[in-house]
Amino acid sequence: MARRDTPGLTGVPIDLGRSLTAERVAAHLLELISRGELPSGTSLRETELATTFDVSRNTVREAFRVLERDRLIVHQAHRGVTVRTLRPDELDDLYRFRTLLEMEGLRFATPDHLGPLEAALSAAERVAGKGDARATLSEDLRFHQAIVDLAGSPRMSVTFQGLLAELRLGLSSMEAQASGRWLDENRRILAMLGEDDRAGARRALRTYLAESQRELHAHLTASDGAAS
Repeated sequence: MARRDTPGLTGVPIDLGRSLTAERVAAHLLELISRGELPSGTSLRETELATTFDVSRNTVREAFRVLERDRLIVHQAHRGVTVRTLRPDELDDLYRFRTLLEMEGLRFATPDHLGPLEAALSAAERVAGKGDARATLSEDLRFHQAIVDLAGSPRMSVTFQGLLAELRLGLSSMEAQASGRWLDENRRILAMLGEDDRAGARRALRTYLAESQRELHAHLTASDGAAS
């Protein structure tokens, strides 16, 4: 029988180890951005990160390419690599997609599968009581991740995780003034879901997201004006 080569493989060695390491470095940096520990404007120095992760500088560059593709970092002349600043004109698309994913998650909500939402909200209320605005926002976003996770779709969940990381670039700058009220809205949505009132929860969530978008847009616009 004639030999048939596998499509896409040419016999040239492929260094899977280095690629996977770059993905892991990128995933760790994404997590730090998602938690607000690397806010917008933070410089990411190639040499320091190579030392921190005990990898080569080439691996760090590959990780940077992943994060730049996902619109989380940017390379600027004379400034190097920095965590991106979210622009006001990007919000319409981000919130449109966010709303679609969260509404889809609510379709699968049942009163007996709300444990992850309750856990995220309880954690948010606990850290809010300690005055930790950054952690409060992180738990607030975990609540909304849990809404999407209700759909049981790994692709949706991973996509939403990346979307929230991008939104965090803007939300981190206003976490102190907004966190408490957002938690009140989350508690109201959770109460409706506990009563199996998905229609009410959908209306409340849609209103919540529209108000969140308006607040963030106003904040980013004001910040742009102050910077210029």
